[in-house]
Amino acid sequence: MAAPHEREPCPAGDVSRGSSGGFSAEKSGAASVSAAPPASGGTGGVPPSHEEKDKAADAEQGDATEQSQSRAANPRGGPPPLLAKPAPRLSDLPSSLFSPEQKAKVEELRRRIDDLAIEAETSVSASSSVAQENGGTSADAVAQKQAPERTRSSSWFSWKSAISFSSTAKEDEKKNMPQEVTTLQWEELLWVDDDLLLSRYLRSYGWNVAEAHKQLLRTLAWRRERKPQSICPADVIDVAQKGSIYRRGFDAAGRAMVYFKPGRDPGTSSASSQQHILYTVERAIQSLDRMQGRDQLVFLIDFNGWGISQIPNTDVSMEIVSILNDHYTDVLAEAYIVDAPSYFDAVWRLVSLMVHPETAKKVLFLSSRNPDHVEELRRKIPPGYLESCIGGECELDYEHDAYWEEEQKQFAAFADARREALQRLKSEERLQRRVRRCQGDTERSVEEAEAGEREA
Repeated sequence: MAAPHEREPCPAGDVSRGSSGGFSAEKSGAASVSAAPPASGGTGGVPPSHEEKDKAADAEQGDATEQSQSRAANPRGGPPPLLAKPAPRLSDLPSSLFSPEQKAKVEELRRRIDDLAIEAETSVSASSSVAQENGGTSADAVAQKQAPERTRSSSWFSWKSAISFSSTAKEDEKKNMPQEVTTLQWEELLWVDDDLLLSRYLRSYGWNVAEAHKQLLRTLAWRRERKPQSICPADVIDVAQKGSIYRRGFDAAGRAMVYFKPGRDPGTSSASSQQHILYTVERAIQSLDRMQGRDQLVFLIDFNGWGISQIPNTDVSMEIVSILNDHYTDVLAEAYIVDAPSYFDAVWRLVSLMVHPETAKKVLFLSSRNPDHVEELRRKIPPGYLESCIGGECELDYEHDAYWEEEQKQFAAFADARREALQRLKSEERLQRRVRRCQGDTERSVEEAEAGEREA
């Protein structure tokens, strides 16, 4: 069996089977919105080919790289969040991103979301939100209480027992299914009041409004319970000591990059590892220039130092794959797996059975010892963000104290900006009408229940 570094760089998408796992959901038309403009015919347009996407990325490279480098001012930390810009609406986004039919689909999904009433904020929910943003309530403790028992001792890269996930884990999932969302809380409104987000769900589900709407409601229910936006640095800073996951810069198309270093992971860790991934993905998304239609991330998975003994005997990876697939649908633009050992082929064959073929096509196996592969990486990633150990010019390694000093500053700034954005939303009369509608519905429900009790 040939080692990955002996092959030409090629998509790892030659699988004939696969579930809808691994960031793609039901991907009948998944394509990056930052690639070529969609076709104007048909309800979903024709997804661009990989060659077209590469050409579009090259065309964008100059502007995207310049903008990204100017924002990633501190090279020892991840790029900061964009605080001043509101959530994108269709009228704010570049007109070339969507065909008229696709815009109509976004507007239809927006109407469905706007039909949800808004819950009046209670003093308890307000104080809880502030406590979580300030680190007063550990999101890891929340996750430990909510996550299935099987995730309590686990690692982000544990694919060894993945086949068993399809039976017992799905039963666990049904038991732990969040309650269906029928109204919105203010913080949820802040997240979903975003047409680029809606377009990503539509894109992921082939521009099928009904399917995208169902999954969006499931994600809202999940976020209500898991609260990934409230995971704070204090929740994950200890598990981050290993330096196995961190953010660094942008690729040539302006998509935020997340480095994974499985060789630094001992293979046994707590559910806080899962929290660390969610924290990092949330923070990476916050750094994207969404007004330019950028809504995807790039993963660079560097296998230097990784050994077969680091495949733990647990299945938390299927938990995180399921979460990323369902609740961060189509966030992954590309994943570069660098210097994977030859025996990783067997692991990948197992994993590829559980990811959608469209997701598998986003995965490239590359080697830092192959000049063509290094050239491919340097073309897609500015050398200043590509670490020298894999062919780039970035000499910096992960420095825990410096990285988390910057993370804490950025998180505090983001929390302040989020509170201000919430206050602006709450001052809008159109939204207050939805609150009053929710209160009226609640009062009617109480009256009907009391009338039923009297009749009984």
